[in-house]
Amino acid sequence: MEILNKENQVALSTLSKKDIKQQAINHYQEAVDSGFWYANEVYTLGIKMAEYGKSLVDAAKDDTIREHNEKVIVNGVELSSSNTGERLNYEEDEVYADLKAKLKERENLLKLAFKTKEVFYDSEGVEIPKVGIKTHGYTTIKTKY
Repeated sequence: MEILNKENQVALSTLSKKDIKQQAINHYQEAVDSGFWYANEVYTLGIKMAEYGKSLVDAAKDDTIREHNEKVIVNGVELSSSNTGERLNYEEDEVYADLKAKLKERENLLKLAFKTKEVFYDSEGVEIPKVGIKTHGYTTIKTKY
């Protein structure tokens, strides 16, 4: 892949995030409309290009953090670093852990009630309501290579 050559760098450095997205959509349409590519071929190439890009970013991330303590714009992208802060370990608290376990149990009861056609009761004889669907599932494409 010749993404890192100077010609491609200059072309990409002038594009905004919105422009890059639109250009990708346009290239996809052109490729499929020409009949030269099938959608699944473009899709799988995109998956591999995304993996390449993610690996490239991961490889450069630590050096970039070391190089840029202040805000800087490089290739039309603003870079700045910040500390994410500490994440507390709430599970160490017995009350929190107990409440979390009870919520999980309740979640399982609600799932069972939803799947059951009849009225559903818990172990203490309390009716478990049938909750609605928050979001519907969607079709995904699994990839492996």
